[in-house]
Amino acid sequence: MRAADPRRRRPRSRPDSLAGTLVVQAAASLTGSMDEVARDFESVHPA
Repeated sequence: MRAADPRRRRPRSRPDSLAGTLVVQAAASLTGSMDEVARDFESVHPA
């Protein structure tokens, strides 16, 4: 039972970390695209 517990925890923690990195990457890409949109908007509509 003791040997089985770490085996069960590792697969669970790995998808969580993978999902976390995917979420971070998605957020970074979204914020990056928003920054690009803001730059395009500023270039088209100078303040």
